[in-house]
Amino acid sequence: MRYAHKNITIHSIIPTLDYRPLIDDITERLIRMYIFDQCINMNIDVYHLEFSPNHVHLIHQLNPRIPLCDTIQNIKGGSSHYVNASKLIPSKFAWNPGPIYFSLGNTSTVKEVIKTFENHRLFHQTFSLQEEIAALREKYPALTPISKEN
Repeated sequence: MRYAHKNITIHSIIPTLDYRPLIDDITERLIRMYIFDQCINMNIDVYHLEFSPNHVHLIHQLNPRIPLCDTIQNIKGGSSHYVNASKLIPSKFAWNPGPIYFSLGNTSTVKEVIKTFENHRLFHQTFSLQEEIAALREKYPALTPISKEN
């Protein structure tokens, strides 16, 4: 009998199109609801969800039956459609084609990475997303970059 182990934790960083500040409070609420609903439907546990005006951090379990790229594509495609269909924001919402994924090794690493989000909005008043990714890789060298789609 085959067993699928469900103990792989992923840190997905999903930037908005061209890293533009498209996520305001209204958009955040819509995307937050959509991501949680989608993850429930895909049987994926969400450990943390953090928003900035130009990207989202999603720390979640990997469902071994759904490829990671499909998981993120479902979230991206569905959430952008959901936001645009709501007509609650004046501009068109879209995600950048290149999400970034990290495999988070163990429970303590997951907790440490989540703790880094305590002052996330304040952090981004000074640092860009690219600088944040570099800082995460420097602070947590055990983070394994899985993929960066182009």
